[in-house]
Amino acid sequence: MSHRLSSTEVNEVCKQYQAGKTGFQIANDFGVSPPAIYTWLRKRGIPRRTQSMAQKKCLLNDNAFDELTKESAYWIGFLMADGNISIRKHGAPELSVVLANKDRQHVEKFRRFLGSTHALIDISSTKATRFSVRSEKLVSALAKYGVVPNKSFITDAPVILEMNSDFWRGIIDGDGWIAIDNRNRPRLELVGSEKMLHQFIAFVQACHPQCGASVRPHKGIFKVGLLCTAATEVIRSLYDNESVALDRKQAVASTILECRQESGIISTV
Repeated sequence: MSHRLSSTEVNEVCKQYQAGKTGFQIANDFGVSPPAIYTWLRKRGIPRRTQSMAQKKCLLNDNAFDELTKESAYWIGFLMADGNISIRKHGAPELSVVLANKDRQHVEKFRRFLGSTHALIDISSTKATRFSVRSEKLVSALAKYGVVPNKSFITDAPVILEMNSDFWRGIIDGDGWIAIDNRNRPRLELVGSEKMLHQFIAFVQACHPQCGASVRPHKGIFKVGLLCTAATEVIRSLYDNESVALDRKQAVASTILECRQESGIISTV
């Protein structure tokens, strides 16, 4: 049953419709009926799209994950950490990414990777940017790598990607943290499922065999932390001269690799 939306929610409805989402999609997101959406649009003076406009399809490369490349491996990792898959009763399943506005450029990078012309939606209430597409083919391809609905507590790295630095960079960009602390020590941390973090330690030990990191419980999930040389060597393996990464984490990684001996640097991501 439809409920009444607040003025702020109606403003968001109007913004999303003008950005290209359909009345049906918006109604589903807000838990109201499509006629209610069109009533609010009419009251706000926003014309309803003609049938020909509504039927105009956005561009999308449904084959983006059919081949395992450096870039697709990265995005598989990132989506495993920070993406969302929604299976609906009607229509194709939805793949979405929601990031803080400060990371809007990263959402745009993902849109370009998919060859998409779908709109980016600004969510003013949470100061975030949302991007979503509906594609049975994309979702099916991602499911083969373990990117599935409600994956947070069950996720693990697919065997083919266990030692893939692009995949782990995507994971770190989504669920990790890198910094230089107030003692000028490089740090790297990652949270996730227990199995995935044991896989990450195996990757870490391939980069730095002397590393003795362990998996520890952390707020209902698990955490791995690296410090000093171990952190630097893994960051080098993940971020040195790579073409796709989250800009703000790439910036901290570059500082660690280029200026580790410089004193007084404090940075958190």
